[in-house]
Amino acid sequence: EEHGLGPTFYEYNEMAMQFGYICMFALAFPPAALLALFNNMIEFPNDAVKLLHMCRRVRYEGAVGIDPWGNIFRFLEIVGVITNTCIYLLLNGWTRTLPTVNLVLLLIVVIFIVYVVKAIIAVVVPDIPGELLRAKRKEKWIARELKNVLEARRTGRPAFLPQQGESRAQVGRSSCAALSTAAARGAPQTTRVTGIGSGAADGR
Repeated sequence: EEHGLGPTFYEYNEMAMQFGYICMFALAFPPAALLALFNNMIEFPNDAVKLLHMCRRVRYEGAVGIDPWGNIFRFLEIVGVITNTCIYLLLNGWTRTLPTVNLVLLLIVVIFIVYVVKAIIAVVVPDIPGELLRAKRKEKWIARELKNVLEARRTGRPAFLPQQGESRAQVGRSSCAALSTAAARGAPQTTRVTGIGSGAADGR
C-alpha cells in the first residue's frame, strides 16, 4: 500500500487505463482489444501465484460493488464513442470536403445513433446471466427456510405444518427431503413452511 491507498487501487487503476486506451482508440489500433485479452489471460494466473505464495495476505475489505470504479468505466465508454466517431469522420477523405456545420451535424447524428444502439444492447443483454440469477434466488430461498427452522426451534413452534395422519417425525423427514430436492433443482418445491419462508414466494 502506497500513499494510504488500498491494495486493490493499483490493480483497478491498471485495468481502467487499459480499458480507456482500448475504448477511446479502438479505430486507431483495432488489435489492441485482442492483445489486452491475451495480456490478462497471462497476468491473471501470475497475480494469483504472487498473492498466494509470494506476498503477504491482503487485508480483507468488504465492498458491495466496484464503485466508484464502475462510474469511471462507464465514463470511458461514453468518451470512447465520441473519440472513435471523431477519428473515423475527421480522418476520412470524403468528410474533408464537407462544410464545417455539416460535419458537426454529422458527428452529432452518428454519436446519437451509436448511443441508441449501445442503450438497446444494454437493455437486451442482461448484466447478470439467468443461471446466476437462479443460483442467487436458490441461495436466498434456502437461507430463509433455514432461518425459519431456527426461529421455530427458538420459539418452540413447529416449523412445518403436519398433514392429516402424519406425525411430527415424518414432517421433519419429509421437510428435510423437500428442502434437499428444492436446493438440487434450484427452485422451491414445498408450500408447507410457515412464517418467514411461507410459500417460497421469492423463488417463483
